[in-house]
Amino acid sequence: ALLTWGNGGIADQALAGAATITSGLDLDFYTVRLSFGDSLLAVVTVPEGSVAPLDQSISIMDSAGTVLAKDLLTPGEVSVAAPYEGEYLLLVSDRSLLDGSPFTGTPREYELSLRRLLRRGDTDGNGFLDYRDAFVVFMLASGLLDLSLVEPRVLAAADIDGDGGVLGDMADFNLLMQRVSFIPA
Repeated sequence: ALLTWGNGGIADQALAGAATITSGLDLDFYTVRLSFGDSLLAVVTVPEGSVAPLDQSISIMDSAGTVLAKDLLTPGEVSVAAPYEGEYLLLVSDRSLLDGSPFTGTPREYELSLRRLLRRGDTDGNGFLDYRDAFVVFMLASGLLDLSLVEPRVLAAADIDGDGGVLGDMADFNLLMQRVSFIPA
C-alpha cells in the first residue's frame, strides 16, 4: 500500500489503519513517499483486548532495501530523516515470529500510523527541535563546520528559512531558537 499525507484531514499524518499478521511468513510492507529532509515517525500499536497481541517490530528501508532505522530502543516506534526524495519501504512484522516462536493460527492485529515530524531545523531527524539541532545550525551558520563534511539532508534541515544558504545565515539560527523547546543551562 502507498501511504500519502493528508488522510483524515490531518495535514501531517497518514494513517494506514488496522491490519493483521496472518502467518509466520507474513511480513507487511508499506510504501511511503517522502521529500528530501522530511522526518518521519512510524508507530505500530496493538488494539486493546486483542486476542493474539502482536509483538511489534518495525523498520524503515530505502528503495534498495537497506535498513535506515529500526525500533531497537522503543518497540513499535521508529523515526528517520529522509536522505532523498522518493519512496521508502516500511516493514511491520511480529518479533516473536521472527525469533522462531510458532504461529498459533490466530491473526495478530495492529494499527499503523505515520506522522511527518518537523522538517526545517530537525537536523538529527528525531522529530524535535532541541539544543542538539541548535548547536549544529549555529556551527554551520557561523562557519565552524566545513559544509563539505556535512550530509546533504542535514544541510537541507539546517536551512530553516529555505533561502538555499546555511553558511553565514544567522537568520536560520535565530528562527530555530524561537522554536526550540528546551536548551539546558
